[in-house]
Amino acid sequence: MELSPGAFCSICVECFTASDSIYSIACRHVYHAQCIEKWKSRSRNCPECRCPFNSMERVFLNVEDDSKIQSHANELKKLRDKLYESEKKLADMQIKHTISEEKVRELEKKFESVKKSEEALRKQIESKQKEDCDTPKTYMDVDEMYEDFVESLERYVEQLREAEEDYYENLEWQLLQLRLDNLEEY
Repeated sequence: MELSPGAFCSICVECFTASDSIYSIACRHVYHAQCIEKWKSRSRNCPECRCPFNSMERVFLNVEDDSKIQSHANELKKLRDKLYESEKKLADMQIKHTISEEKVRELEKKFESVKKSEEALRKQIESKQKEDCDTPKTYMDVDEMYEDFVESLERYVEQLREAEEDYYENLEWQLLQLRLDNLEEY
């Protein structure tokens, strides 16, 4: 039987060489002798198609051009390494994304708290206005305090918006970088 270069054992994912002891099982899938023996001790089904098997037959292969096989094996290893790195980068970005989302939620909660405080202050001012119609100076002080509070609230809202924009820009950049990394791999 002659196989094209690049035939490999799907258990250990290593290419067959001319010196390997290779066995075929009932479904005609082939494996290294030591790999299928080890597998057989755990399961009596083919590792690839799950067909049951009881016996094995030794196969003698004419494997050509070991350098091409090794080249393909090396390329496969490089691709797997790149895939692992990409998956690791993606996991890191997902963690950063989750952390950023938590920060945005915290800022939104603070913003809601500030809005409630502003509403409470507004009610106090209205109440004070009703009580102190005869004292314009006190009213002006409260009015100034209210205006200062509104200005600080507007600055805070602007900071929240900027932080959110920065977060999404950073996230888009990271996703683009990951896509570029994945494209470079191919």
